Order: sequence, then structure tokens, then C-alpha cells
Amino acid sequence: YWTPSFYFLNTRGNVQYYQNGYLNPEDFRVLLRLGKAAINLPRGKYFDVIDLMDDGLKNFPDNPKAPSLLFTRGMAEYLLGKEKSAFRGTMTEIIAQYPNSQEARMWPWQDQQ
Repeated sequence: YWTPSFYFLNTRGNVQYYQNGYLNPEDFRVLLRLGKAAINLPRGKYFDVIDLMDDGLKNFPDNPKAPSLLFTRGMAEYLLGKEKSAFRGTMTEIIAQYPNSQEARMWPWQDQQ
């Protein structure tokens, strides 16, 4: 419905992640990482997701989607070990590094920072 559009599908053809509109090369590279993570998380490939997000954060720390990279890494770390404290640490990191991001407003605990 919008050109260009980028869709990431699982093996059954279901959309796992998408983005509509033009992207510059850096934004496209970040999108590829987030799309790959959206495919790998449900498959339990948590280490792959963590490595991919770390690479994205290293290469694109100031990208507007960097908070999404960090949040996705935190989800993979949580799913890997079911450690709520690890995810809480990621959320604290997001709030410190990207306080105005959508992800920073997703603090799920009662003690808002």
C-alpha cells in the first residue's frame, strides 16, 4: 500500500516485521537487523539475536531505531534465561541512553524512573 515497503516473512508466509517508506542505507541496515531478529526470536535463536543487536548498536548507536535494537536485545536476553532483572537492566539502559524514545516509555514496573 506504500512504496517501497519491506516485509519480513516467516517460513509460513506470515508477516513478522515490516516497514513502509523510503529508507536511507543506514536505516535499511538497521531494518534488516530488526527484521532478522523478528524472525529469529520465535525460533529460539536468542544468541543470534543478541549478536545481531549488539552489532547494530555498535555500528549505529545514534540511529533513531537504536532503542529498538536495545529493546530487542533485552527481550532475547530475557527469553534466554527468564531473568526479569536482566530485562529491567536493559530498560534502565534504554531510559539512560534514549530517554525520549518510545521504548523508554515502556517501563512495566510500578517504580517508574
